[in-house]
Amino acid sequence: MSQQHKILMISLESLLDKFNHILPREIVRQTGWELKVFLPKIVLRDFTARRNHRGALLKPFQSLVLNNIQAILLPGYLPEGNVTAGQFAGKVVHIPPVVNNAVFRPRDLPELCTKLKPTGKILLGLPGKSARFRNLKLIFQAAAGENIKLFILGDCAGKKRIARLAKSRGVEVQFSGTASHEEIAQYLNCLDIFIIPEPLREITSTAIIHQTLEAMSSGTAVLAADSGLLRRLMGKETVSFRPHDVSNLRENLARLCRNKKQRSELGWQSRRRILQVHSARRVVSHLAPLYRQLLQGR
Repeated sequence: MSQQHKILMISLESLLDKFNHILPREIVRQTGWELKVFLPKIVLRDFTARRNHRGALLKPFQSLVLNNIQAILLPGYLPEGNVTAGQFAGKVVHIPPVVNNAVFRPRDLPELCTKLKPTGKILLGLPGKSARFRNLKLIFQAAAGENIKLFILGDCAGKKRIARLAKSRGVEVQFSGTASHEEIAQYLNCLDIFIIPEPLREITSTAIIHQTLEAMSSGTAVLAADSGLLRRLMGKETVSFRPHDVSNLRENLARLCRNKKQRSELGWQSRRRILQVHSARRVVSHLAPLYRQLLQGR
């Protein structure tokens, strides 16, 4: 009879679904272990620079759980301070964010692509969480003179206001609205460029980080505001521009819009990086030795 192994995975609320459905299946596939995953409702403390916390005491249940587990798995972009003030730091193991590369993959969808860009425009994708007015103004300024259509993925606030701004700047805009993973995956396949107009910042950019990695997994060229986190996660497989610099963004955007070959090469490089670093198979291959050590009491 196979031995049971109980593994606790803690992540931010928005990541629980990804951890629950991707990593455990791959652990079972690679090791043959019978796996139980326990995901308690723990609120992780936020120690980002923007908030001034004074070290509030952990709730009793949180303290009990954290004192009795052997390891805490966190996405590599989250600092240890997001778990505690440091007393459990020795249990933290950082792992790369995991992308479901079976769902987010390059596909040929001519009918959908023609529907989204019937006039042959360059389709520029923007995460709904990045569709803030200041970001949109930056994009519209940089896109002046280019044959671009903006496609906003996922829900965002102020659609009417965004539509008015786009019309005043002569830019066509379309909203995907609420969409499933499969629908988002199809949209990503039709994009020419996926843009991140503001620097990624650990805790505040969780959903945007994952959607960027999903765009890369789909073979879509990524254009993003430069940041240390961007370089650490996405490497050289993205084109970056200086944050808030309209002229630098315009220069890089124009180059990508006018060079289909470069977009294609960037897309395939991005896909290759996801398979090498962020696939469940690769992440679990690094985690399996850790699990064996824990089970042997090391």
